[in-house]
Amino acid sequence: MDSGDYLWNASMFVWRTDVFLAELARELPELHAGLQEIAAAWDGPDANAVLGRIWPTLTKISVDHGVMEAAATRGMVGTVPADFGWSDVGDYDSVAQVAPPAPGQPVILGDAEKVLAIDSADAVVVPGSDRLVAVLGMPGAVVVDTPDAVLVCPRSRSQEVKFVVEALKAAGRTDLF
Repeated sequence: MDSGDYLWNASMFVWRTDVFLAELARELPELHAGLQEIAAAWDGPDANAVLGRIWPTLTKISVDHGVMEAAATRGMVGTVPADFGWSDVGDYDSVAQVAPPAPGQPVILGDAEKVLAIDSADAVVVPGSDRLVAVLGMPGAVVVDTPDAVLVCPRSRSQEVKFVVEALKAAGRTDLF
């Protein structure tokens, strides 16, 4: 590593669609076939039924392991050195770091007309239903309003939303996802 002759794989790929699909067919033929079937039905009346039937059966694997490692072994992957900032926006706290609000204001992801925020600086508010979302005295909170559920948590715990999903699954609440 000290030599500087190594590059870090940031899992950011650029490819032509036809080349990627050919590699997917080569490495993961069942996954490729399922995606092709979903794509064929995508704009038709059976799209949701086909997606619901096929998607849960598809192999869950990262593109790195499923396709790119084998393609790299065959000399089909190149690396490009780059120097740029990067944030893996994977939770609401990350969103607020990438798109910081005006001083003293919350980050609003959606229709700001549906949000009333008072004394809630640095909160992240996601209005996703037709009702008003009022946030009072919740600095640094995350408030996500959807038609079927509301999530409220501190920004510092926004990575833990997966625990809510696990608890809902354990309770049999599959109607929510």
